[in-house]
Amino acid sequence: MKYLIILPNSRTVMKAEKLCREAGLEVEITSIPSHISSECGMALRVTAENKTVVTDVIKEHRFDFDIYEG
Repeated sequence: MKYLIILPNSRTVMKAEKLCREAGLEVEITSIPSHISSECGMALRVTAENKTVVTDVIKEHRFDFDIYEG
């Protein structure tokens, strides 16, 4: 199963991706389906196995985010 982590803007998405990769985590930047959000247009796609660790990294840096299955 995969999850989308929606962040407030593209700058934050790219920063979160960099932080996750530096922590050795596999993440992918992807587009957000329009039925979920039309704001930023970008999200991080993560596996179920990485979801908790990735969200911990994001929380550590105090980024706002939402998670959707998909």
